[in-house]
This record gives sequence, C-alpha cells and structure tokens, in this order.
Amino acid sequence: LGIAALMLVSAGPVHAEQPDQKPINGKMELTLNLQPCEDGRFLSWTGTIIIDGVTYGWADEPTPWEISQAPNEKFFYYEEIWTVFELEGDENPNTDASLACDADAVLKGTNNGWGTSGGAFRADGEVTESAGAGPFADVEAGSRMIWRGRVLGPQPPDPGAVFKATVHITR
Repeated sequence: LGIAALMLVSAGPVHAEQPDQKPINGKMELTLNLQPCEDGRFLSWTGTIIIDGVTYGWADEPTPWEISQAPNEKFFYYEEIWTVFELEGDENPNTDASLACDADAVLKGTNNGWGTSGGAFRADGEVTESAGAGPFADVEAGSRMIWRGRVLGPQPPDPGAVFKATVHITR
C-alpha cells in the first residue's frame, strides 16, 4: 500500500515555480561622445535605452584598465561602470552627453567584456545599486546584466561612433 501511494504521488504533475518578476529587456543606442564631467568622471558612451516603451538615459564610464590585446589583435578587453537615468521631455544624451554628468541614477552597475576590431561587442556584469523608489526599485544588487551589440559607422576610438545593443537584466 505504501509503494502504491508513493507511485501515485510521484506520478502527479510537476509544477516548476515561476519567477515573480520578468527580466528587464531593453534596446540601447549609444554614441561615443568622450564627455568629461565636472566631478572628475569621464564618460565614453552616452545615449538612450528603451525599456517597456520608456526611454531612459545610459552612460558608460570606463574603469582604470589597460586594453589587453589578444595575440592576433582582433579582440580587446574592457571594463565599465554603467548608469541608467531618467530623461525629461526631448532630452537625448546621444546629442548632449553632458546630461549624463548630472543625472541621478535609477540603476547602476559594472560590466566587463570583449570587443572585436570588426565592431561586435559583448559584456556581462551586475547591478550594484538601484534607486529606492522608481521604476527599478525591485532590482536587487547582484542581479545579472548582459548586453550584446555592434558599432555602426565609424569605429572607436572615433567620436561619433554609434553603438546599438540589446540589454537583459534579471530582477
């Protein structure tokens, strides 16, 4: 009888627990603006990210590092601090990078990745902080962030290079 009960329980449907929150998915378009800020930070890429139909600002600040070339010089490594911030009206950090210098972050993190001389880039990182209130208040520090994209037009280090990517952040 015990074996029959065990078989009946094990034959029941298995329900996987669904996550409470969907990941954040966005599309970003950045411009290599090379913007010094009054507080001493230096921003490399600034632009926009669209998440759930809302446009936010995005800024990358390279961390102190040395570019390490692979032996064939087709790949290089980088590290960045990234920031997502709210925009007002028709503000666009692609054309006015100084907007990113004074913005309050609603989401912030770090990443590192590889780029190719052909313009393909990828990075993996994590959220380091989110605003206590606002659209990303439920994103915890340590949440994973990844992006994959490509430089269009002039290649870095030429200012004005345009970069487009998809971004995914777990909650």
